Amino acid sequence: MEALLLTSKIREEKRKNLKTLRESGYVPAELYGHGIKNQHISVLAKDFQKVYRQAGENTLIELVIDSQKPVKTLISDVQLDPVTDRIIHVDLQQIRMDEKIKTHIEFDFIGVSPAEKETGAIIVKDKTELEIECLPSDLIHEYKIDLAALKKVDDSIRVEDLKLPGTITILENPDTTIVHAAAPRSEEELAKLDEAVTEDVEAVEVEKTEKPEEEESAAAGEGEKKGKKDKPESGKTGK
Repeated sequence: MEALLLTSKIREEKRKNLKTLRESGYVPAELYGHGIKNQHISVLAKDFQKVYRQAGENTLIELVIDSQKPVKTLISDVQLDPVTDRIIHVDLQQIRMDEKIKTHIEFDFIGVSPAEKETGAIIVKDKTELEIECLPSDLIHEYKIDLAALKKVDDSIRVEDLKLPGTITILENPDTTIVHAAAPRSEEELAKLDEAVTEDVEAVEVEKTEKPEEEESAAAGEGEKKGKKDKPESGKTGK
C-alpha cells in the first residue's frame, strides 16, 4: 500500500488554545522520532479521519508541515473523547527508511470454514493482530487468513502457519493460536447456561427486594432507640 498524504501546520503548545483549535475543526498532534526534536502540530480533523480509516497504525503516511518537504510517519497513538468518541489528540512517529520498526499488522479473516458450515462449529478468533519487526518499506497493511483451512472441530491456525515475506520478523510465539474451530454447544449445555442465567437474575431480584426491607427495619430500629432515649424517665421531673 502506497504512503498516504496528510498536511499539517505548526501550533503553539498552550493548553488554553486547544479547545479553540478543536472547535475550529483541527486536532492537536505531536510529531516525534529518533534524532529529531518533538514538534507541536495540528491537522484538519476530517483529513486525519480519512487517512486513519485507510492507514490504521501500520501504513506509512507522508506528513507535510507548513509546505515543507514531506516526512515519513506512522500513527502511533490516537486519543478519543470518552463521551463523544471524537478524536482529540494524535501522536505521529517520524521514521527512517533504513531503520527497522516494531509494529502490528491486522488480520483480515476471509472465506468460510467447512467446520462451521457442515458441523456448526464455533469459529473463535483468538488474535486480531500480529506483532512484527521490519524496515518501513517492507511493511504490509494487513494479513489475510483463510478460514477454509478449518475443516473440522479443533482445527486451528497458529502463528507458525503464517507465510509472511522473509523481510518481516514475527515477534510472537510460533505456538500462539490465531483462530480455531470450537465444538458447538449441545442442547444440554445450552439449557444449563439458560438455567444459570435465570438463577443469577432471580438472585439479583431477591437481593434488590431484601435490601429495602433490611433498610426499613434498620431505620425503624433506629427510630425506636431514639424514641426511648428522648422519653423522660418516670418519676423524674424538671427542676
